[in-house]
Amino acid sequence: MYFVASCAHGGQPFTPRDWWNWRDIAAPRINAEGTSVVYVESWNARDGDRACANLWTVATTGGAPRRLTDGPWRDSSPAWSPDGASVAYLSDRDGTTQIWVRRLESAAGQRITRLETPPLTVAWSPDGKSLAFTERIAGAPPAAAWAPAAILPLLQRPAARVQLFVIPAAGGAVRAFPLGELSRPTPRTRWRAVKSTPCP
Repeated sequence: MYFVASCAHGGQPFTPRDWWNWRDIAAPRINAEGTSVVYVESWNARDGDRACANLWTVATTGGAPRRLTDGPWRDSSPAWSPDGASVAYLSDRDGTTQIWVRRLESAAGQRITRLETPPLTVAWSPDGKSLAFTERIAGAPPAAAWAPAAILPLLQRPAARVQLFVIPAAGGAVRAFPLGELSRPTPRTRWRAVKSTPCP
């Protein structure tokens, strides 16, 4: 982890009060042109003792960073659109984690989803028209075809599983893809699997 303490000067003892000035930089993502980086800056807000995170962008050649989001909430998992004009990300600013998209030329982000269960990851389609995301859904996966029926009650089954979904990048109907059970949330959804799987 990389931390920046804005008030901790050389030779000065660190105090508990300095904790509120610490900043954690994580999840850097470079756009397709290699000209800009979007990253997450997180901190602990003293009011309400809440962990917060916002998005920033900066040129790969250096210079002053530009704030993309600003508020006492958690933004995470930024992903550049293929044309580099927008960033998709997860945010809980409205109380629940949802997918948002922010065009760099606009002044605010747009909420894309209204999901009951928080999404885990988000990724753009190669043409920039759709977003794929993973989400935990209730219910055990189908019975293992390889297992004899007599031992099925003895198998440990997860209470929830991860499912792949796709939604238009501008918002709209969510579609589920029958890829079976995903053992864990993947950092990036592979669109090769999505393209080869017919839509239900």
